[in-house]
Amino acid sequence: MTAGLTIKQDKFAREYVKDGNGTRAAIAAGYSDTGAHVQSSQNLRKAKVSEAIKALRKRQQERLDLSREKIVNDVAHLAEQAAANDEFSAAIKANELIMKAQGYLIERTMSVSVDVTQSHLDALQAYTDKRIDEALMRAEKGASASAHSVITDVDES
Repeated sequence: MTAGLTIKQDKFAREYVKDGNGTRAAIAAGYSDTGAHVQSSQNLRKAKVSEAIKALRKRQQERLDLSREKIVNDVAHLAEQAAANDEFSAAIKANELIMKAQGYLIERTMSVSVDVTQSHLDALQAYTDKRIDEALMRAEKGASASAHSVITDVDES
């Protein structure tokens, strides 16, 4: 166990290093499913936990002889080979991976759910009807002003 961490925090750090998913790491560490995302966020803000994660990642990189630079270079080489072989889908995918690794491409998702009642729909319909009526009145005023202008032009000639 890493010094200064609780058993759950230590387990969280070890799980977090596996795939970088905080919610999954929190659940695997024994935090409740419903509050896992909150606990994950709190753990990641704690200095001791983030230091433990950095140390675990460094140890893992040394053990696997991996570095971001090496991985990016390997993928860049694969992209060049794919492009040379006219395998453009593979080349694009490899370049996409490089962009993600360099922080140029970030995927974000958001889920939204809305409860709409009949009163909401009625209010929206009333608002829409009002806006349509206002637009029609403006159009009628514009049309009558144009017609008056045409009549005046005809009378003067």
